[in-house]
Amino acid sequence: MIRQDYIIRLIEQFGQVWATVVGQIHSQLFPSARATLDQAYQQILGLTSDNVRSFSSGDLLARMYVGTSEEHGRERSIILGALLSAEGDLATKQNDPDLASWYYQKALDILLTTALTFPDQPLPDNIPSIEQIADTLADYHLPINTNRLLFGYYESHGAFAKAEDCLFDMLTHTTQPQPIVALGEDFYQRLQLCTDNDLATGNFSHQEIAAGLAELQRMSQELS
Repeated sequence: MIRQDYIIRLIEQFGQVWATVVGQIHSQLFPSARATLDQAYQQILGLTSDNVRSFSSGDLLARMYVGTSEEHGRERSIILGALLSAEGDLATKQNDPDLASWYYQKALDILLTTALTFPDQPLPDNIPSIEQIADTLADYHLPINTNRLLFGYYESHGAFAKAEDCLFDMLTHTTQPQPIVALGEDFYQRLQLCTDNDLATGNFSHQEIAAGLAELQRMSQELS
């Protein structure tokens, strides 16, 4: 009960911070938004802004679970992902698209990993969704590790056409095609077990499975 009460307080505290920082960014109160974010890192997550800038997504995520329960670690990870997304919004408003994309990618890595680690627990509706952040990064080339997470997320949510886009983007940019080819072959094998209705819901079809497999094999031979 004590642990559950703590998590509830954590969520409530974040809700207040989130409303504040979103309002500050919208109103272009940039120094205030910066101060709110820095304070949130310290008070809610025990991080400094230097930690956030210098640590990798994996290192940041690992710190969210140190000395605490999985449930608490999950909530902390979601808060971190949301704050990083707000960093991206702040950088966008300050006309720094490269810095914005860097923060958005970190947010995407953390939220994707959290969503895939806890597939039965949807992310909250009051933060930017994975789809929204991914769309924001549509003009940027994502690192292969991020793309692989996004591929898994889209497939698990039935967005098969988007998953296929991630697959071929990975294959186009990798120097080691065979693991990606194997990933793609397994993907299409799973899709072959789906009904027409399931595929249609994911903007896909059995004809596209055959076409995708053929293209996968062609690219595999070309890249070998």
